[in-house]
Amino acid sequence: IEEKYLPIALPDVDKYLPTEDGKPPLGNSNQWAWDTINNKVVANSLIDNKSVFKLELNTMPGWAGSSWYFNRYMDSNNELEFASKQSLNYWKEVDVYIGGSEHATGHLLYSRFWQYFLYDLDLVPVKDYAKKLINQLTNLYEDLTIHTEYRPDAKSAGQRSLRNTVLKYITRIDGGKTAFQQFKTADNMTEQLSSLGLIISGNIKNSCAKDFYTQWHSDALVIDKWFAIQILSANPSNALNIVKELSSHADFNWRNPNRFRSVIGSFAMSPPAFHMKDGSGYEFVSDWIIKLDQINPQTAARMCGVFETWKRYDKKRQTLITTQLRKIQVSPKLSKDTLEIVNKILV
Repeated sequence: IEEKYLPIALPDVDKYLPTEDGKPPLGNSNQWAWDTINNKVVANSLIDNKSVFKLELNTMPGWAGSSWYFNRYMDSNNELEFASKQSLNYWKEVDVYIGGSEHATGHLLYSRFWQYFLYDLDLVPVKDYAKKLINQLTNLYEDLTIHTEYRPDAKSAGQRSLRNTVLKYITRIDGGKTAFQQFKTADNMTEQLSSLGLIISGNIKNSCAKDFYTQWHSDALVIDKWFAIQILSANPSNALNIVKELSSHADFNWRNPNRFRSVIGSFAMSPPAFHMKDGSGYEFVSDWIIKLDQINPQTAARMCGVFETWKRYDKKRQTLITTQLRKIQVSPKLSKDTLEIVNKILV
């Protein structure tokens, strides 16, 4: 629709409720189609998808509208542009922007994308619309801080869990600054490990992983978690490189079932990493299964289970997975346990 025919007046409807089949309220109107020849709204009965077409039922602009509307407030009566440069240069940015909890991964992110976009087009004078951004999640995070000594009871555990969930959203905004601070000040392994995972997933370069290992290297169960979280939190495109590096670590004893599962098993439990299109993840895991089968056929057989859902994937991945399963199937001296599982998976 050409700009000269805008805006289009919305039709009157009897009720501002969704239709019975879940469409927006405009779905209740019988007069909401566009005639491209006469350039006007006409009855729905005239829709032929040649010159008359149905109009959009959802008039909410979504992120596009909510991400820049505040600039319009600076010059709300301007009918030629969303705001004049004179007005924008006068008001510029606000001192403090306080967002609610829903802004954590929404408005504070998307609105900045839009502001940067408008700035690059030289439509706004400042790159950031606020000198300081404050999210209420930060206050919630602080409120959930436990100031007493560590207790393993259910209430405290739940509070730590919720606090770590809040931290995950904060990390999306502050680039890991709060997570790094929690790692350095945590008085328990749970909060330390949680912040470490967020630091790794954010690809933030620091010594936290090394520091965690130095602190906990004598506790085998914690080091199992340390191995696992580095793989599960890694960027999928880099997870294979990380698991290969960790499989060469001095503390990776592949003969230990728990340690094997914490490294090789964790990689197989990360779908976007394990199921990379080139099949490299499948090959890596199958090679380790064959190796493990020589000394621990029971664990090797159970590990084959990571391939059992192969029929759910696209044809290319199915071919790649079955190729690795057949490689295991014909490997020399394969145990009866592993062979039985592979045969069942391939049926």
